[in-house]
Amino acid sequence: MQVIRLNKKIFSRLLITRWTRRKYILIFFVIFLCFLSSFYTIILVRSSTILSTHKSNLSYVVVHLDFKRTPLKLDYLKRLLYELKNHGATALLLEYEDMFPYEGELISLRSKHYYTKKELKQFLEHSNALGLEIIPLIQTFGHLEFVLKHNKFRHLRENFAYIDSLCPSKKESRRLIKNLLFQVIEFHKSITPLKHFHVGCDEVYNMNSCKNCVERNLTKLEIYLDHIQTVTNMVKDFSPGTTVLIWDDMLRTVSLTNWNINTNIPVELVYWNYEKSFQVSHVNLMKYHKTFPNIWIATAYKGADGIESVLPNVEKRFLNHFTWLQEIYDYTFGGEKEVFNFKGIILTGWSRYFHLAPSCDLLPASIPSLILNLLLVKDFITGDFTSAVKTKWFFKLNDPSGYFHEYLNHKLEKSLQCESVEVSFSNFNNKLVDFDNLLLSNCNFEEWKFYEHLKQYLELNSNVVTSHKVSKYIQRNKVINGENESSWCKDVSNQVIEINASLTNTMNKYYETDFIVEYVSDKISYLTKTIVKSCGILYNT
Repeated sequence: MQVIRLNKKIFSRLLITRWTRRKYILIFFVIFLCFLSSFYTIILVRSSTILSTHKSNLSYVVVHLDFKRTPLKLDYLKRLLYELKNHGATALLLEYEDMFPYEGELISLRSKHYYTKKELKQFLEHSNALGLEIIPLIQTFGHLEFVLKHNKFRHLRENFAYIDSLCPSKKESRRLIKNLLFQVIEFHKSITPLKHFHVGCDEVYNMNSCKNCVERNLTKLEIYLDHIQTVTNMVKDFSPGTTVLIWDDMLRTVSLTNWNINTNIPVELVYWNYEKSFQVSHVNLMKYHKTFPNIWIATAYKGADGIESVLPNVEKRFLNHFTWLQEIYDYTFGGEKEVFNFKGIILTGWSRYFHLAPSCDLLPASIPSLILNLLLVKDFITGDFTSAVKTKWFFKLNDPSGYFHEYLNHKLEKSLQCESVEVSFSNFNNKLVDFDNLLLSNCNFEEWKFYEHLKQYLELNSNVVTSHKVSKYIQRNKVINGENESSWCKDVSNQVIEINASLTNTMNKYYETDFIVEYVSDKISYLTKTIVKSCGILYNT
């Protein structure tokens, strides 16, 4: 009996001990939950503080206008300036090439429809009155086809077989560049303050291959940097207060071990990438940060989707801008606490891949892409982008289409004066993808008709190309064609005539006649040849 009582006591104590443990565990768990709740509240407060105090690090929003062999009418550009200003642009990067009114020894560089000094002065004054800074861009090393194609300057090529790059070791080359810079700088300074000047220097091929350069016994990097220093000194001699910009790509491949660049070269780098998805090179950014006073970034709203692209792929152009803004958001360098301030963003819009290439993505038809991406950059600067980064699910899912639909869709509809606007994000839904991934309905922006005519051309082109493939299949397999071949051939031929007329008439608002003939005939001739081949196959089957 005594043993049983003893066991009962021990059992009772065990029960009490177990209950006490559970009670303590429960109390600890409650305290832990309270701690988590408090910690989460602190995080939210900090986040809200960040949201309210975060300031964009882009002081400049620059729209690039590429004039190379593309004589846009300045009257149209004057009208466009209001839209650019209203959507957040602060400056224009004007890449003149053959459209500048060169004089003297350089007079042969002018195209047939170059801008006269009088009309260009009026355009620059108009831009200045709207508060848009002008940044001229003159190529000074690579992409000098518009100069080196002329017999007068061909002896200045780095490689005689190629017309793109200048030999930097000849005195005549330096005299040429000095003359180019002098004429452009002096003209602009007489009209508006010249705060920035872009000297290009991207994609310099065949460097250090000519006899003059080889005899200097320098590396390609040393030759490149020496030329940059020379060009920068020229700009500073003509305009001491002007900041010089260059593209960054020729410095990307320089390893850290070879990175011994003279920090006294007073230029600012523009880091460009036009892909829809990428990661910036933190190594390159660190190299630039330690060497140069400021870093800019460059996106593309057009001219980056194929050498003969008719319309920019709006999905890719949007994702390119979106990715860049994600990459630079609250960017800090290792060992530094302060968020780095990227000085500006340049939205590039290429008219040709190089001087002698066919034209691509004409500006008036690319306005939807430009406006959409200006709206996105404006969101980044004014706060919507910041708020979305901190709070919205689509950033966690890496789904930019969510951002477009929540923040930009209605803004774009309003800007383009459309009943509806839709960007088809092929990675996130199964919608029928249009030629430029953009679906517009009943719009009223100025360039709407031209945009629609190019859409009709693309639809007809797709129809003709598909039919040509079917025709070859019929011929190869001796299949009887049930359709009326004669009717089809006549129908598409009439459509080609209509497209020819509508494009020509609409483009008169924006371009000079010679360019219209070049552009339309290039598009129509391909269609006509394909139709002739298709109909020939069908008739002979």
